[in-house]
Amino acid sequence: MMLFIVIGVVFLCLQSVYVYAEEIVEKDIQYEFAIDSVLVVMDEEVSDINKVHSASYFTEIEISDIKDLTKKERNKTSKNSDFRQILQIFLKKPSKENVLQAVNRLNEIEGVYSAEPNCNEVRVGIIDTGIANHSDLNSNLITGWDFFNNNNVTTDDTHSHGTHVAGTIGAVGNNNIGVTGINWNVTLVPLQAANTENRFYESDAVEAILWAEEKWGTAEQIDIINYSVGGFGERTAVREAVRNYHGLFIWSAGNDSKNVDTLVSINGSFDLPNLVSVGSLTSLETRSDFSNYGVNSVNIYAPGSNILSTTPTSLCSGIVRDTRWGERLACECIWSNQENEDGVWEWVPVSARRWRRRT
Repeated sequence: MMLFIVIGVVFLCLQSVYVYAEEIVEKDIQYEFAIDSVLVVMDEEVSDINKVHSASYFTEIEISDIKDLTKKERNKTSKNSDFRQILQIFLKKPSKENVLQAVNRLNEIEGVYSAEPNCNEVRVGIIDTGIANHSDLNSNLITGWDFFNNNNVTTDDTHSHGTHVAGTIGAVGNNNIGVTGINWNVTLVPLQAANTENRFYESDAVEAILWAEEKWGTAEQIDIINYSVGGFGERTAVREAVRNYHGLFIWSAGNDSKNVDTLVSINGSFDLPNLVSVGSLTSLETRSDFSNYGVNSVNIYAPGSNILSTTPTSLCSGIVRDTRWGERLACECIWSNQENEDGVWEWVPVSARRWRRRT
């Protein structure tokens, strides 16, 4: 049900405090991040769909290449007013020092909304049906915990939903296998919470969140949790566990074509600073007919219909939306829910600026 984490993983390097990118200081060199590139979010005024930015725009930085991470394969005649391009700028001389210097310089350039290192050590917990051994996932996959059976066997995904979600988040790229995840270097932590019939108990989800919180501040810290399961606006016990979790929690809005604002009016607000609810879009960039919605409750929308990803029995498989899947697959990409004048939901990248790993 959720598609939020995908680009979120690219930009989110969470630890114990969230700060702005311009606060980068020399001690940040101790953190793990890519040494060859910097992630840059451009201001709306200088952004346009598929706009090419010359290296000369970013003065005093030696650049070997620029990749537009928000590039669209098909032409569009208009963009949302809040659209910001996200660029990956590759440096001619890779090193941590050069990355930090480039970040500081980029944040001083007019037209740059934010710039920060490309973190590659983010750990994402996936509360789901487990994650099967898969040639396109194994290099990013570690052992987690099965909260239903109370053991560390988390590769027995008989339903395939968790494996499919994991592929969207972190399937290895550029390896001629299967699909490519949004982040090729993320660490996937299975938090299996489904019973033998692949149904979820609220108590198991709560246990998974508490388990992740216990690891906060350790070498096994789980920075983000993806919860592509229903219950947003209803499962108050999960909400309270999220309230006490230090990391970012991504929760699908649901697949029942309901207005979540109505549920929230009964069960209380689910508006937490570390919780993002995600609805589903079709390939036509309109809200999926099954997706829950809510002007005051659903934060963002992202692709969630007929998504290709990894499954236990195939390198790459599509999932036709039904009541079990739907926007659960929309939780892995981050886009804001801005509706244009034609009533079309735009895929507007959320800024990387808000979150960064810090002690």
